[in-house]
Amino acid sequence: LNRLAVADNYRRQGVGTALLQGLMDTHSFYSRATLIAHVPELNLPAQLFFKAQGFKAKVSKRPFGQDNNREPTYRFQLDL
Repeated sequence: LNRLAVADNYRRQGVGTALLQGLMDTHSFYSRATLIAHVPELNLPAQLFFKAQGFKAKVSKRPFGQDNNREPTYRFQLDL
């Protein structure tokens, strides 16, 4: 999972959950076993969202975030 974004005025309305569910359904159809998301350390709402969707956080952090912005990220993984 490279990016999942929902516009501010549509958050907390189930849009992100619907997007993620569609992705999970597609991956299940094609027999993909795992989804991985790297979430910035300071993005607590995203971390809580992925935990609520059943993702498990890994203990180790990546030293650099997506786009090499030097922000540490946590790895979240969901086995389908």
